[in-house]
Amino acid sequence: MQRGPHLHAADLALPASAPGAPQVTAAAPAVAAALGPASLEAVERQHLLQALEAHGWNVTLAARALHVTRDTLRYRMAKHGLQRGG
Repeated sequence: MQRGPHLHAADLALPASAPGAPQVTAAAPAVAAALGPASLEAVERQHLLQALEAHGWNVTLAARALHVTRDTLRYRMAKHGLQRGG
């Protein structure tokens, strides 16, 4: 459980890699540390963007990799203003 107002990557007990999940580069922790704590909205947006880019913006494949329905992914894309080329 996180006791402070911010959630950090180290606070999460995540497996090293999930099947179909976008791969995190070695620079990601350094970039995250430089930027400081991120809002949940920003983390969600970035996660969606990585999944979409990893699957060539194929919504069906990205939704499957994220274990959500296409409708859920489309809703989240609209919520974050995500569209191909944008």
